[in-house]
Amino acid sequence: MELDPAEWPQVDLRAFGRLEPETTALFERLLKQGDIYVDVGAHVGYHALVARHCVGASGRVLAIDPQPYNCDKLLTNAGLNGFTNITVVVAAAGRADGSISLRNQSRSDRSRLTLNGAGVNDEPTAFVVPMLRLDSLFAAQRLERVDLMKVDVEGCELDVLLGAGDSLDRVKNIVVEILPEATAEKANETARLLRASGYLLSDVEGADWQPGRTCVENNVWARRP
Repeated sequence: MELDPAEWPQVDLRAFGRLEPETTALFERLLKQGDIYVDVGAHVGYHALVARHCVGASGRVLAIDPQPYNCDKLLTNAGLNGFTNITVVVAAAGRADGSISLRNQSRSDRSRLTLNGAGVNDEPTAFVVPMLRLDSLFAAQRLERVDLMKVDVEGCELDVLLGAGDSLDRVKNIVVEILPEATAEKANETARLLRASGYLLSDVEGADWQPGRTCVENNVWARRP
């Protein structure tokens, strides 16, 4: 990967060689050759590249991020690896199709762009990108199934899942970020939605998860029985 020494998540990746080791290990257990992976909130592509290594040339990776800088880095990193089956979508995922104005982020941290009000690193300059429901995106990309989807969108995960609609029926596994500062109401609503869609909830190590419990690397694994 081409990594930017000015941004702290990329500095960590340079130092340690991987991010979220338990979540990465789960990816490596779940994904196999020919699988389809969707990354919502892809940043500069670490998880997308891990997934591409797992699914191989016969699989498919769809990476979504609203930050143009992140998408440019992701495309560069895919090219450095010779990967031609990673599709990058410069857009925000949400409850409705349309467009949204967002603020640029400081160079030291472009990993925490949020649609949920002011972000921690917002700068005065703005940009406008499409906002897409996942069910619209799945239809446009002709995704009949998804073997694993990651949703990491800085507190807006519930909106992304609501925008999936009935397309959630096509998704076998979801890794969704639930931050410790998430409200009990939002965590409970997210859990209810996933359980109503037929998922069992655990942390990325497989231990049962309930709202209010701290989860390993802040990620919850929703899996089909």
